Amino acid sequence: MTALAVAGSPPTTLSRWRRGLRNALRPAVPFVILLIVWQAVVLLGLMPRTSLPLPQDLPSAFVSLVQDYSLLAHLLITLQRVLVGAAIGMSVGLVLGALLALNRRVSDLFNPFINYFQAVGEVGWLPVLILWLGFN
Repeated sequence: MTALAVAGSPPTTLSRWRRGLRNALRPAVPFVILLIVWQAVVLLGLMPRTSLPLPQDLPSAFVSLVQDYSLLAHLLITLQRVLVGAAIGMSVGLVLGALLALNRRVSDLFNPFINYFQAVGEVGWLPVLILWLGFN
């Protein structure tokens, strides 16, 4: 505290500005640390540059992918796969849901499986699906 500042007096504009800047920059600290660690891992040779490129290589690679339209092509392929998967899932779900609702025997047969799969949760099945179906 300066000699002019009195206890309980309102903070000066400069101290408010510094506090505001510090509060604005605080969320960026983990990302800066991540970039430093990422850079160190690649430069120390712990990961090859073909698997983990340097952070400063990413903007030029992004611009290159946008300019030659390969990013758009890959996005459209991914969108197509998502839509086809959603359509298949909805179709199978609609048919099975109708069967479960209309037939008591089918409902009694599949209810234990449905309860089991609901108890685990969606995110819990991701590692199992990756192991079963592969990841490529």
